[in-house]
Amino acid sequence: VASFAEAPPGTPLLRPTAVAVDRATGSVFVGDPGAETIDVFDAAGAYQGQLGEAIRPSAIAIDETSGRLYVADSFRDEVLVFKPDGAGGYTLLSRWNGQGLAAEEFGEVAGVAVDDSAGPARGDVYVVDRRANAVYGFEPPPAGPEEAREGTLVRTLAPNSMESPNGVAVDPSSGRVLVADGARGAIFAFGDAGGLEQKISGKGSPYGSFKGSKEERGNVAAVAVDPAGGDLYVAEGERHAVSQYGPSGDWEG
Repeated sequence: VASFAEAPPGTPLLRPTAVAVDRATGSVFVGDPGAETIDVFDAAGAYQGQLGEAIRPSAIAIDETSGRLYVADSFRDEVLVFKPDGAGGYTLLSRWNGQGLAAEEFGEVAGVAVDDSAGPARGDVYVVDRRANAVYGFEPPPAGPEEAREGTLVRTLAPNSMESPNGVAVDPSSGRVLVADGARGAIFAFGDAGGLEQKISGKGSPYGSFKGSKEERGNVAAVAVDPAGGDLYVAEGERHAVSQYGPSGDWEG
């Protein structure tokens, strides 16, 4: 229905690796580490502009309530927070480096997601730290004089069995946090309180599991959740495919 291939027109995207859609406005944000920027399109694919510079966005998440844009920058290993400027654009609000962690900084930022559920963790921001084998949940500062400060660490998702987390998503209907772990070939599902509820390994699919024949690092490359029904969409790197699973992890196609 649309093609997002040039930004600006006549200039091909170099290496797009992240995408997010603002459901309120229909804007599509494409992270292009090759061009070290984020390109903005409307829903029909028309180029709207760019934001950020000298960044390598590995993931993008949007807070549907505040309109803030959270960008995982894999170059500086930080999370950039952009705020709507009221004129259809965005301004850089703050940079999160991981204050409050035991190491006092992020190790290797690989993903970011926002909880848009109606639960108690609504608005919390989850950051994947591949080096620490953990996902950190932060409560962002409210709008106002202190909104440019870093978020407050409220929970850490780090089961002993997680080895190489590289993607995160939040189910807006339940608040469950889903973490894609490439090395383990699994999706780890956590409740909104932070406890591990389920390990989804891809059983029932024609392949028997997410793990490929080579069990390459990053085979489970990303996970997304359908806000309408809770189905999971899993990007499987080695198989060059996206598989659909039910909310309980049952294969659907």
